[in-house]
Amino acid sequence: MNYAIRPDHPVFDSPAYQQDIHLLEVLDTVIRPTAFLLLSDGENFVIGRNRLDLAAWVWTKDGHDADTLDTVCRLLHIHFAGRVIHFTAKENAARAMAEHFERQGYRQQSGMGLIAYTLREVRMPEDKGPIRPARMDELDTLARMYEDFQIACFGELQNTQCRAHMQSAIEAGSLRVLAHDDRIQCIVNAAPKTPGGHTRIAMVYTVPDAQGQGYAKWLTAQVCRDELTRCPWALLYADADNPRSNAAYRRIGFEKMGVIREIKMVKDGMSE
Repeated sequence: MNYAIRPDHPVFDSPAYQQDIHLLEVLDTVIRPTAFLLLSDGENFVIGRNRLDLAAWVWTKDGHDADTLDTVCRLLHIHFAGRVIHFTAKENAARAMAEHFERQGYRQQSGMGLIAYTLREVRMPEDKGPIRPARMDELDTLARMYEDFQIACFGELQNTQCRAHMQSAIEAGSLRVLAHDDRIQCIVNAAPKTPGGHTRIAMVYTVPDAQGQGYAKWLTAQVCRDELTRCPWALLYADADNPRSNAAYRRIGFEKMGVIREIKMVKDGMSE
């Protein structure tokens, strides 16, 4: 069977896929239009990948059977040529896939859970000071903060073009900062998915010596309140293993939608 599909395949309009479209927004809006790998059986799963240095994203229909899981794992094994296997999927599917590869002699090298939250009404926390758009004369500082954000979240730089990325965010007006005494304490990047569509909070980061003071909670709430004057709701992904940040997001009104997990599987003596 030929599993290769195009980005306009009908599976993307199916009720089962549409049910998970916000939980797997990266697959649908970032990977799907630019994928060099896009596979599906037309009903039960989609596999997409658009960058060699990042994971393949996998959507599976709720209630899929063992044959579907076996097919997904077989296709991933072929795609990664039996080397390091790197994927992101819904929580239960990701864990089942990891168990499948463990039976084949792989072990989990790394993993990260992300909780998807939605927000429709903000509960404002304690005021921590004025916020403002990031400025171009702060680009060097902001690029370093983006590097630190990636290391803190992923343990590595998933995007090495930090300066260009932050410059684009400044130019788009999507990057806001909270600064005290001319020193940036916290940054939040948020932008609408489409005109009139929801807003995705793409990055929240507080410098280490300012953490625990409520800056991220305040800045995120302020940004979301502003965004919700133009968009119906906001989406945010949070590290499932960071209870402090998750509690902060819930306190300002975010509600859990679901969990996805990124996993990297390796065999001893294997190189990427």
